[in-house]
Amino acid sequence: MTRLESEIKDEIENEKANVIVTVFTDGEENSSVEWRDFSKLKAMMDRLRESRMWTFTLIGCDEGTLDTARDLGLDQGSVLRYASGSAGTQRAFKSLDAARSRYTSGVISASLMRSSGDEAAFDTAMDHVVGANFFNESDADAGEDSTDTEDKK
Repeated sequence: MTRLESEIKDEIENEKANVIVTVFTDGEENSSVEWRDFSKLKAMMDRLRESRMWTFTLIGCDEGTLDTARDLGLDQGSVLRYASGSAGTQRAFKSLDAARSRYTSGVISASLMRSSGDEAAFDTAMDHVVGANFFNESDADAGEDSTDTEDKK
């Protein structure tokens, strides 16, 4: 194990790092044998989410996106649907960037409270960050109702 791998492992195991896992899918890949039963994956994700240090999001363009999100225990605020095609994909990445920036700002603010010794304020702030929708109304322009006219030419 390299020093970098060791440091990352230490950050995660000791809950020093806040981890965002985003699954970005076109919905076409469904050949996994190991994880065909989402209950095992959902149980692992639930355990990690309880720490408030792991956030899971899903971005997809097919009809099954919301069903997959429900199967994984994700609420609607953790899911973004996008229009297939290059313009929709670009809008989805732009929305993801904005959402990650908002989230990271909240985590940094909470961490500053912890570093000043105010554990109660940290807990309250993290509850707000983790409890809030990851994606919000302004991210909806990546939604499935968008039309990619340039991709239809």
